[in-house]
Amino acid sequence: MAGSRVRVSLRWVAELLLGISLIASAAQAGSMSTEDAARHRRLLRQAEADFARGALQDGRAAAGEAVLLADRAGDPLGRAAARLVRANLLLSSGDPAGAVADLDAVLAAAELERLPSLALAARNNLAGAKLVLGDREAAEALYARVAEDATRAGDPSLAARASANRLRVRVDGGQSLEPAVVAAARAAVDALPDSADQALTRVHLGETLSRAAERGQGDRTALVGQANEILRAALVQADGLSGEGVASRIRAQALGHLGGLYIQEGRLEEALGLTRRALTQAGRSEVGAELFPWHLQSARL
Repeated sequence: MAGSRVRVSLRWVAELLLGISLIASAAQAGSMSTEDAARHRRLLRQAEADFARGALQDGRAAAGEAVLLADRAGDPLGRAAARLVRANLLLSSGDPAGAVADLDAVLAAAELERLPSLALAARNNLAGAKLVLGDREAAEALYARVAEDATRAGDPSLAARASANRLRVRVDGGQSLEPAVVAAARAAVDALPDSADQALTRVHLGETLSRAAERGQGDRTALVGQANEILRAALVQADGLSGEGVASRIRAQALGHLGGLYIQEGRLEEALGLTRRALTQAGRSEVGAELFPWHLQSARL
């Protein structure tokens, strides 16, 4: 399961678009020439594209060149924006220590320049990097801070993801889930607009509660009931989404994790039916990796 946890951690930290949204203002506010600022933006857009297509080494090279460009210009904000982007690429390509070094520098620059949005992005990604390094206590504290700061900053999506991620850190670390912490995470997710983002966050939260129930990390009856409600809400929500690929992915995950809940309850025939439906939806999602967990669950049945 170690590989699975790493994949989940990388998904949590893949907030590249949050960093990209800061690039233009960071470069323009600094001391780069107009020509260098334009090149800086092109490099980071290229890094974003490389990240999206999985060309991580190319992305690291582009982001690294942007860092050097900002260094030569003595532009601290351009440097911070580039290091924020590079940190995601470093983490995703297996260098969490390098990512932490970049993110610590970004956070310091953000606090010095009083840029709360940049600090928020850095803390969120730093939590994921700390988690990959095995520092669960630091990761949980950072996610809790991000949830609070994102709420104050009017970013409910990031607040909800951070709240859900905090629960996952606790569960994977063997800690019990207090009802108040679960209730806060559910409220944050329910406050999101009706969207694919909300549905995916619900699936993530439902899976976490299911895992906690299976491990006895809280009131099992309550956790199973809440996981069931959340996953079914995501399943219904998927039917109203545009984009069959995304909708199928959400259905696959919701159905599969519902099947896992039914396994816990000993309702094996129903669990098998749900798992087979998850496989069908996963096959339509155009993401091959979505099939593996449900093939494995089907084999268990």
